[in-house]
Amino acid sequence: MSFGRKGLGVGQAAANGGLPSGQTSPRGAAQPEISPQLAAFLARERTNKPADHDVASASDPSAGHSSQNQSAEPPVASEHRRSGLAAFGEWPMFIAYVLWWFASPIGAHRHYLGAHMSGLAMMGLWVGSVLLILSGISASHFLALAAGSILGIAAILWFVIDAFLIPGMVRRSEHW
Repeated sequence: MSFGRKGLGVGQAAANGGLPSGQTSPRGAAQPEISPQLAAFLARERTNKPADHDVASASDPSAGHSSQNQSAEPPVASEHRRSGLAAFGEWPMFIAYVLWWFASPIGAHRHYLGAHMSGLAMMGLWVGSVLLILSGISASHFLALAAGSILGIAAILWFVIDAFLIPGMVRRSEHW
């Protein structure tokens, strides 16, 4: 029967530090050395584990744990104690993208995420470009038509750039 590495028996793995018989580690010692940082990490991890892993300890958080962990909440309960809209996971991001897609000319996604001034600026840019284009078409003013087109292109560029800015705005939003 082999255990761990190829060709090692059950007793050989522990007796020779995980190396096949007759071989030594690169430093020449049969037992591999671990760094003090790794030893400290392993000690911390061993103290954080519950004493037994039976089903009763999973249903009763105070049963079977060491005295150090009895005062701490079980990890499952602490994960579900979110408040506000953060409890919905990715919903705020989804809603922001839906608003971006369907109502970006009025800056609805920016208003939803709390960036009201830039939302108003986006709405003003879009409304201004539409008004200039309509007045340029109706009165045959080339200058108004050109200015409206330039503002419209700027609004479309802002629309595309906002697709990449929404995740950062969601993280900075005061709601989540």
